[in-house]
Amino acid sequence: MSQRTNLGSVARSGMWLTWMALVVVGCGGGGGGPTDAGMGDTGMGDTGMSDTGMNDTGMNDTGMSDAGMNDAGQDMGCADTDGDGVCDDVDVCSGDDATGDTDTDGVCDDTDVCTGDDASGDTDTDGICDDTDTCRGDNTTGDADIDGVCDDLDACSGDDASGDTDTDGICDDTDTCRGDNTTGDTDADGVCNDLDMCSGDDASGDTDSDGVCDDIDVCSGDDASGDTDSDGVCNDIDACDGDDASGDTDSDGVCDDIDNCVPIFNPDQADVVEPIGEGDACNVVFVREGATGAGDGTSWTDAFTNVQSAVTAAQADVPTGPLKEIWIAEGSYRGESNTTVLTTVTGLQVYGGFAGTEVQRSARPSPLRVSRISGDANGDDEPLTVAVVAATRNAPDQPTRADNAALVVSVVSDVRLDGITVSDGYTEVVQDGVGIRIANSATGVVLANVTVENNVGAVFNASGAGAYLGTNATATFTGCSFVGNIAWNGAGLLTSTGTTLTISDASFEGNGTIGGQGTGLLTRGATTLTDAVFLDNEMVGNGGGALFSGSGGGFTALNVLLDGNIGRRGAMQLGGTGTHTFTNITIANTVSTGSEGAVWATSAVSFVNAVFWNNGAGDLNANGMNQPGSVTHSCAPTDFSALGTGNVLLDGSTAALDDPFNVGPARQLFLNHTAAGQAATSACVDAGDTTNDPNVYFPDWFLRTTRSDGALDGSGPDAIDMGYHYPASGAL
Repeated sequence: MSQRTNLGSVARSGMWLTWMALVVVGCGGGGGGPTDAGMGDTGMGDTGMSDTGMNDTGMNDTGMSDAGMNDAGQDMGCADTDGDGVCDDVDVCSGDDATGDTDTDGVCDDTDVCTGDDASGDTDTDGICDDTDTCRGDNTTGDADIDGVCDDLDACSGDDASGDTDTDGICDDTDTCRGDNTTGDTDADGVCNDLDMCSGDDASGDTDSDGVCDDIDVCSGDDASGDTDSDGVCNDIDACDGDDASGDTDSDGVCDDIDNCVPIFNPDQADVVEPIGEGDACNVVFVREGATGAGDGTSWTDAFTNVQSAVTAAQADVPTGPLKEIWIAEGSYRGESNTTVLTTVTGLQVYGGFAGTEVQRSARPSPLRVSRISGDANGDDEPLTVAVVAATRNAPDQPTRADNAALVVSVVSDVRLDGITVSDGYTEVVQDGVGIRIANSATGVVLANVTVENNVGAVFNASGAGAYLGTNATATFTGCSFVGNIAWNGAGLLTSTGTTLTISDASFEGNGTIGGQGTGLLTRGATTLTDAVFLDNEMVGNGGGALFSGSGGGFTALNVLLDGNIGRRGAMQLGGTGTHTFTNITIANTVSTGSEGAVWATSAVSFVNAVFWNNGAGDLNANGMNQPGSVTHSCAPTDFSALGTGNVLLDGSTAALDDPFNVGPARQLFLNHTAAGQAATSACVDAGDTTNDPNVYFPDWFLRTTRSDGALDGSGPDAIDMGYHYPASGAL
């Protein structure tokens, strides 16, 4: 083995250091050691390890130089690609074999990029080569959904590539519904219950917000309530039976498309009288001032503008069908010059007081609107007073009334007038009845809530200016007012012989007669008067300023007030052959232009629970013919002890026996009560006759009062005040 070979072997075998140690030992100190002498210039000097010994010649390029340990000197006779000193033929892996090759991929662990075949790469840099990588991400977290995305990176369960539109952690390829799958998808519309806005296809919407999607929605509203009329509107919000889109004009719950009477409230849709097909409720003719519709009276829009046309239309279905009733809206309705404005027919019913929008009669406003039937054709009347008319009664001169109707309304049997005002009739000829004339022998006539005003009979014997009840006729008036009418006799209301008249809740105010009798009410028949007030009626003549009873006439009256009336024979003249009974009547402040006093009686009269006060010429005057039948349980400044029992003399000796009244702001004559704030309680309080309980014939008697504070008088027949009682609503 040559030196080159040996040195190369030594170097390869790691024995070079050993050899060098031996050389050092052999070249010790001193002469023989590793001194300058031993390893000096002589021992290892230029001579020993000089350029000659280990110089370029000994360990130079020739010895351990490039020639001795160069590539030729280190050539192991095999390839070592990875330069790890292990020939490729026995090299276990690329790199430091001492580190091992755990994944047996031929790359030693010290240089191994990933477990597996490094050549396949490690896309997700998780240390596991792609050829063995089970998922993208941290394989230790697993891949529960086997989608190739490790759980640590997995966006959703399923194929992440499909996305997770609803971000519920379930990939779209396996997602059964949008939203939280755990809530389910009851309607199988692809929208989970937690997000499902309605049952059905959410994409179709839920217009009515009832939780049922439009694609399967039976009706608008709560489907659970049903759709009885199959109009697509559920019962819970259904405005009416039928097509809601058609409307429900009369608000009766029946839509206009199927309503047999659109303008009138008729939920029962009754249709049993002719013409069949038009609901029975449609038996109405409409009248409205200023209406501009068809003018056929079939609705407020298409109403007539005059009342007589309505009467003609009301008879259109007669005799096979009913006579229709007439509804009149607020306004003034006039006729032609000198022509009766309303001529009724048997059975006609006329209702006024409407605002002009109502679909039910009961819906009229309170108080009623003014529906005026006027005899003033030109609408130009100048005001008149009783004094002026009386002064010109022999030669009337009223040019503004030349156009007026001599009779405004003509009434026959079974007619009802309700909620209208009748005014401005004027006549200069002798006749009975100017405002309203009820025919002889008429029956079943009813006037309710009717105001009769400013009608004038301007000449001698033109009587009954307000209203006239013909011979043998029968009528009932309730809630009526007679105001400012002027005539020879019976300016407010006149009844003929043989009549039967019932009046309740009535007022007669400011009427005047110009020479005759009975300014407010003149009766020649049987008259029942309940809850009536007569104020400031004036007689320019002989008779009573408020009431007159002539031949055959007789009053049965309960709860009546006469205040401030003027007449030669006081407030009341009672004659003829009839008998008269007045219970709880107040007669006060009468102005008698003669000497007869407040009551001038020539026939039997009975006063019970009456109050007389401040009646000028006296309270009673029998005119030397017939004494009144009796005065009992009444109080007055006149001593009636000879005429009955229980009377109280208001002689002024004490406060209780003085002026009994506390006058209210609307001229109410309340009795003084200390409990109501007055200084003394009148002796007229609780002094009435309790023998005959007024509650028997006046059912709401104990809902009335004589007190200014509105408190009720008592709790029963044991405490009845004398005089007129006001309704509780009229008390203060």
